[in-house]
Amino acid sequence: MSNIRTIVCNADAVLFPASGRKDKVVITLSGSEGVSKGAEYAATAAIQFPELSMVILKTPSWFYSEGMAAGKRPSGTSCWSYQGRELPFTPYKTRRFPIAREILRRREFNILEFNTGKAINPDSIIPVGKTKAPILLFSTKADTIWPSVESGQKIVERLEEHDFPYPYRHICFEYTSHMMLENCGSAIRWFIKSEKQFPEECAKERLMMGKECIRWIEQVWK
Repeated sequence: MSNIRTIVCNADAVLFPASGRKDKVVITLSGSEGVSKGAEYAATAAIQFPELSMVILKTPSWFYSEGMAAGKRPSGTSCWSYQGRELPFTPYKTRRFPIAREILRRREFNILEFNTGKAINPDSIIPVGKTKAPILLFSTKADTIWPSVESGQKIVERLEEHDFPYPYRHICFEYTSHMMLENCGSAIRWFIKSEKQFPEECAKERLMMGKECIRWIEQVWK
């Protein structure tokens, strides 16, 4: 899966993947980082596998969503399953996605309308409070896929409700699009307005995001 990666590092360096030897003892830390649906996956993995001792979630969702079937239609099933069991999910509010029409109407890739105003299934809310690791969250006000700012706020609320004992932080950007990759390429400017209108601001925010990830790994992840 291209939008999730496992981070393995030693006490001295960040390597993808690697393990290190220090004072004749192998010290290995494993964490997960995900973007968009990959963030949903990374959060779920960290809940199920406590050996993942650090989590970075970029433009996450705060609940498990319905999957997509061939033809870009809702599947009627969850995106995720574990040990053969489907995880509870919140369905889409429409059974078809006129994505091409929305692109033409909005002149960018924008499916926010399909991902807002859902009737959230309480059982589908990701139990982030069960995570046994520091959590770093990124969201953006310029998101055109789903309301990631709201998701980040909802995740923080749940952590606060559970008196989460590990460090956590939510950083919200103004201009960067849903595609929160440190090196996203210039082609994204052709289908996301904010990336085209504010290229310098987006570049600065991506640089800031990368630096904060490194700081979090070096100073918070223990």
